[in-house]
Formats: sequence, C-alpha cells, structure tokens
Amino acid sequence: MINRKGIFSCSISGILLIAIVANTIMAGVVTPAIPEPSVTLLRAGSVIYLPGEAQSSAQLVYQGQASGSAMRIAFTFDSGWIFEYTPALLDILRDQGVVATFFHRGKWAEANPELVTRIVAEGHLTGNHSYTHPDMSKLSLAQVAQEITLADIALEKLVGYKPWLYRPPYGLCTSTVRQVLAREGYTHSIMWTIDSHDWMDPGVQYIVDRVTKNAKDGAIVLMHVGAPQTIQALPAIIEWLKNKDYEFVLLDDLLPTIAPADGRRPYRVREGDTLESVALKFEIGIDSIVVLNPSLLPNP
Repeated sequence: MINRKGIFSCSISGILLIAIVANTIMAGVVTPAIPEPSVTLLRAGSVIYLPGEAQSSAQLVYQGQASGSAMRIAFTFDSGWIFEYTPALLDILRDQGVVATFFHRGKWAEANPELVTRIVAEGHLTGNHSYTHPDMSKLSLAQVAQEITLADIALEKLVGYKPWLYRPPYGLCTSTVRQVLAREGYTHSIMWTIDSHDWMDPGVQYIVDRVTKNAKDGAIVLMHVGAPQTIQALPAIIEWLKNKDYEFVLLDDLLPTIAPADGRRPYRVREGDTLESVALKFEIGIDSIVVLNPSLLPNP
C-alpha cells in the first residue's frame, strides 16, 4: 500500500531542499550592476551651438510661430538712453512672473552694467540693438559690422553669451544689413507684431488698448525701458493677458532654430535639457554637438 502522505512529505522536503541549494548558490554570485544611462546635464540659460544649414541672410521676423494650442506672446523691450525706469519695470516683471526679451544698445549696456546683469539673472533674454543706434541703412558695410560687433563685445562681457537676435534701430533693416548680420552670427532681425507707441507717451490707457486689442498667438510686442507710461500700463496689460490664458515666453521660443552664415545654430538651454535630449530633439548626433561646444567635454 502506497503511503501517499509520505510521498507528499518527501515532495515538499525535496522542493525545500532545492530552494535552499539554489539560494546558497545565488548568494555567492555577484549580479552585475546595470549601468545607468549616460546623461550630461546642461546649464539652463546657457547657449550652445548645433550644426545646421548655413543661411546667407538673417530672417526678418514680424511675428512668432503660433503654437496651435496655448496662446503665447513675447514682450520685447528696447533700451537706448533713459535708464531710471528700468528697476521698476524689472520689479513688475519679477512680481508677475513674466519673462521678456531685452534689446540693448551697446553703449547703454556699458553705462548700466548692473541693470544688464540683473536682467539676465532674472531669466530674461538679451538681444543686440546696435552700439550707437544709427540708421543702419545709411552706413557702409564696414560701419554696419562695427556697430554689431561693438555691441556684441559689450553684451557678451555682461551676459555671458553672444546674442543672436537683433533689433534694427528705427525698424530699418535692408537686405544688405541682414547679410552682414548672418555673417556676424545672427539668425533673425526682429521687428514686431504690436508697436505699443510707448515712446510717444500717448497715455497709459492708449498703451493698454494698443497691446490688448491687437494681442494674438505668437505676437511680438514692442516696448521701451525708458518710457515712463509703460510702467503704469504694464500691470493692466499683464492682467488682461493672464485672464485670456496667454503664456509669456522668451522670444526664441517663438522662432525656428536656424543657423547663420557659419552653420552654427544658437540654442538657449531650457530647464531640464541634457546633451542627449537636445540631440534627440533635433535629430542630430551627440558628437556633432560636442565638436561645436568643446566645453561640454569632461575635464581630463
């Protein structure tokens, strides 16, 4: 007679024995660690260069790209001579959580370095507005290049990167000037969708209406740091746009990433960007980015 109880007991004992032996063997085996994916963090706000097709002329832009979903708008401020209202302007932007793009005249930047560094520190973008604010259409090619490069030198020293966005004084930008801009590393010559007319001191409500009645997705708004009525109009403009669910963005968020004449596309690093994610986003090789940005290589 078969003792089923005994067979069952032996089966359980055998299974336990096998499990114990297996655990003993595994305890002596070192499981190789799976290496973490290589990630190279990039500093938000810094500028790197990506390979791209060279452009012989800077693009003339009046309006940014519409997002198709969220309503986005870019405030831009030109600096020129007056500086007294700039701290109050920056206070409003900071308190309201609004970012903007500032186009500096080179001589203004040299005279107000603490304001320029504060602008950068508070997350705003810097562009070139020439060195002395001349009518560039009346200058020789050499003079145009000098106006751009002198402003470059002044701005890069203060903001830590060479600007690639340019706003022409008086809004005058010929095809010849755009060719010089591309040669000097500029991708876009920025005009505007909405001129606030704040430099005319037309009245606070006029400025508010001028912006709010013409606001649309992708709009570029022109204002000035030296216009006193801008300080008074800005809170109402911001409140209206927020109530309409607009997102305030830096100007390059509304523009395609293209290359000037040297084939190097400037790219402002966003929060959370890595070398790998940027390569994936633009469908380019990591090596091709590193070649243009040797500082990304680890120190030996």
